[in-house]
Amino acid sequence: MKQNPIKIISIVVIILSLLIIGVIVYQQRSTIVANTLQTGKNIVNLFPLGTANKKPIWNSNGSSTDSTLTSGGESSVPKIEFEKIADNPVASADAIDLPGASSTLIYIEKETGNIFQVKNSGSPERISNLTIPEVFDAYFGLDKNKNVRALVRSVVNDQLQAIILNLNTNTAFGTSSDTSLNITKKPLASNIKSIAISPKKDQLLFVEDLGSRAVAYTTDWDLKNKKIITVLPFKDWIISWPNKDIVVFQTKASSDVSGSVYYLNLKDGSFKRIGNNVLGLTTNVSPDTKNVIYSSSAGQTFNLAVRNIITNKAVNYSPKTLPEKCQWFSDSSAFVCAVPSSLPLSAYPDDWYQGNISFEDSIWLYYTANAQSTLLHNPEIVTTGLDLLPQATDDFYNFYFIDKKTFKLYRLNGDAVFDPGA
Repeated sequence: MKQNPIKIISIVVIILSLLIIGVIVYQQRSTIVANTLQTGKNIVNLFPLGTANKKPIWNSNGSSTDSTLTSGGESSVPKIEFEKIADNPVASADAIDLPGASSTLIYIEKETGNIFQVKNSGSPERISNLTIPEVFDAYFGLDKNKNVRALVRSVVNDQLQAIILNLNTNTAFGTSSDTSLNITKKPLASNIKSIAISPKKDQLLFVEDLGSRAVAYTTDWDLKNKKIITVLPFKDWIISWPNKDIVVFQTKASSDVSGSVYYLNLKDGSFKRIGNNVLGLTTNVSPDTKNVIYSSSAGQTFNLAVRNIITNKAVNYSPKTLPEKCQWFSDSSAFVCAVPSSLPLSAYPDDWYQGNISFEDSIWLYYTANAQSTLLHNPEIVTTGLDLLPQATDDFYNFYFIDKKTFKLYRLNGDAVFDPGA
């Protein structure tokens, strides 16, 4: 029996239509899935922390919630979030990449001038045997031969005296030794007013008082290869060197004085003002120099904000703290701050500088992209009452602080706060 041609054509058309519809639906589904995945990536990328394999995990009180199991199925040993590194008062600390030991902690004791190193989060090891009483502060770096250098300022006859030390870190000393066979030292001119260390820690920048004016110049650790960058009409500056090409100059802060901040470009020598007429101005510039954490006096309190230098837009941040209590991530995506639990009514930052008031801090993380913040660590009873000053951060997201009251050195452990397996 012959089939009706019209009926056959109709069936073929229906089958082809169904196939076409199926292909279209599949393609749309693939597009939706791809877009969803990309959206998820964008959300993750909104909260960068420097590397893809370290992301923060927190519970409601800011403590680590790591519940990783070992291969035997038992819970891993709890990681200490916050710990004291040194019992004796410490003047300054920094993290330096030594040959074969990246992110080595270097610190100097305040009362003795003894210098210690801590490799791979191990125990402190003394690397100097030169006594320097009443250390005010110190700057650490590496010379071209990868020797550890230290610029140490100490109080001598009520005046600051500065020397540069060349340390042999391959020699360890007992606490009773007091010779100086492993150290060479060189005095620094007494008219140097301000000091900054380059990001690679291989150069220094000095502001030297010449009487009616001041000169800013760079040099190496041997005080050779000096290069004058600019001549300044003022000599009293707070300086920092966050980026290889930019040095930040800030006027000294006071609650009733309008402050300014400038960028000194080391390539062309230009001296550009980026902020002006801000009462009680204190700043902390990001490593890429695109963002500035700053505080401004407001009656008997202050405000905290981040200004984007490119867009010239400022966003207020909370909880509030002073920029001096913050440490940037190396990629400028976020910063960690010691944050007061309460802010007494006072003249800021003067009264805090002068020790008339002090804080009890917890530690917070702030994101640059969206002004969000989250609690990283809330001190236990044994470490409450700390008024913390950031010293350094290393490649393992460890953050180092000195307590302003006792000068004890503490570490916020990255392995405990940031889960490497997340």
